[in-house]
Amino acid sequence: RVYSVMNEMAQEKQRERSGLTVDGRFMGTRKDPSSHGSISGINVENLQLSNLAFEFSFGIVRELSEMMGNVDVSHIQHVYASGTAVHENPVLVGIIEKLFDRPCHVIGIGGHEAALGAAKTAIRFLSTSQN
Repeated sequence: RVYSVMNEMAQEKQRERSGLTVDGRFMGTRKDPSSHGSISGINVENLQLSNLAFEFSFGIVRELSEMMGNVDVSHIQHVYASGTAVHENPVLVGIIEKLFDRPCHVIGIGGHEAALGAAKTAIRFLSTSQN
């Protein structure tokens, strides 16, 4: 139920950013387990639940993209995403496609998503590197 409500609200704002910035690190990061999230840029015009819902989703994907650092992804043609969040929240998929500038494919549910994603990525990498 939470994802359906969040997704409904976030879809209203999917086309535009509100000026809010949400850092959704609830439990720190691998590099800094003691870090916490924050919300900044709040003003009377943008403090709306729909903006918060979208910006939380955007913040989650932004953090993942920042984890990539300076990795060269020019040869990557697709992003594979898995887990309950992307299965239940298509707004996340749209944000992934926008930030990574590639189509996002949501894969499996049931515990084997990482293996499936790794296998698909390896197949695509090997098929393009042999050409």
